[in-house]
Amino acid sequence: MQLNPVEDDSLNRVDFINGVKAIIGGYILMLFLGAVYISGNIAPYLLTYFHYKGQTDLSETDTFYILPLIFLFGTFFLPLGGRLSRRLKPRVFVLCVAPIGLIGMFISAYMTNYWAWFGLFCPSFGFVNGLLYIVPV
Repeated sequence: MQLNPVEDDSLNRVDFINGVKAIIGGYILMLFLGAVYISGNIAPYLLTYFHYKGQTDLSETDTFYILPLIFLFGTFFLPLGGRLSRRLKPRVFVLCVAPIGLIGMFISAYMTNYWAWFGLFCPSFGFVNGLLYIVPV
């Protein structure tokens, strides 16, 4: 007995492509959101960079504030992210929220003062992390 391809229960091409896009998008999203944990590894490089830019009064202790502040902002925005993720489609939610945080992080890459960088990078990354971390769940 030969099955008719139209009556076959297997996935069609569009469903397969949408599934692949969802897996790749979820992987990229979680790779981006999980990057918060490298702040301890990049702290010495940040310190060296800002010393090179002329802020010699910074110490290693100043760079240890990065991760707690990101977590603080993430914890603050996590409940809001849970509520918004139930009301909006995941794709729309990610496409609306991610650019806001990415723009803040991009602008902070051009900062030459550590405290200005700290004041822009940590809240923007924490904001995105808090809002979007719940989306894959």
